[in-house]
Amino acid sequence: MKKEANRKRIVLFSLIAITLSNIFRFDIFNLKTELQQLPTWVFIFSSLLLEGSGVVIGALISILLLKGKREIEITLRYFKIKKPLNGCYSHCYFNNNWSRK
Repeated sequence: MKKEANRKRIVLFSLIAITLSNIFRFDIFNLKTELQQLPTWVFIFSSLLLEGSGVVIGALISILLLKGKREIEITLRYFKIKKPLNGCYSHCYFNNNWSRK
């Protein structure tokens, strides 16, 4: 189950990154002709920003998909404890509830 989610995230990231980056790299909307009228440093900066936008947006969407409910499992002889990772640190103590010191 976990490996499937990782594969889906990688495929989704790749699709978003490649399509958005190639839209601006191959100048489908003819933006480079309009951007060339700007000063040279602005043209270089904006073209780099537009070409890299696919990778950034793909990474942000993949990170959002990473956020899920994660649980830790501790085994003490015959007892299994499952708790969510919501702010519990390594210095938590076992007293049938988890709290910070």
